[in-house]
Amino acid sequence: MVGGPIRGRAAVIEYGTTAIGKVKNITLTATEDVIKDYSMDQVTPEVLAPGDLTLEFTAEKLWVDSVYVNLLLNQTYTGISIIIYPAGKNSGETAFTLTNVILSRWNLTADKDGVVLSGIRGEGQTLTVGVYVPP
Repeated sequence: MVGGPIRGRAAVIEYGTTAIGKVKNITLTATEDVIKDYSMDQVTPEVLAPGDLTLEFTAEKLWVDSVYVNLLLNQTYTGISIIIYPAGKNSGETAFTLTNVILSRWNLTADKDGVVLSGIRGEGQTLTVGVYVPP
């Protein structure tokens, strides 16, 4: 790769079509179960198939408001998406979109240095890999 490794640039949380926050230190993990079924006296599995797919994320915000904890506590929301732009918002760069996100954890950290972080964690239903197209 020319120019060295990609540095994380931006991630946005959208509620419907409205951006409700920017995040840092986002981690997106895709995990798929493997189904293996062996018959008697077999070394290799008779059935080897993909199982359930789990799309998890964690992220931090650098400011605190009530949006995320209220969404988690009320569980009445639909349409939250996490959009990650690893190389920044440059036309044609890769963009990852995690849709139908359910928030499963919210935490608040207030350190002695005065920095307050709000952390969130959740799972999405679908992951789309595309390219960023400026509005």
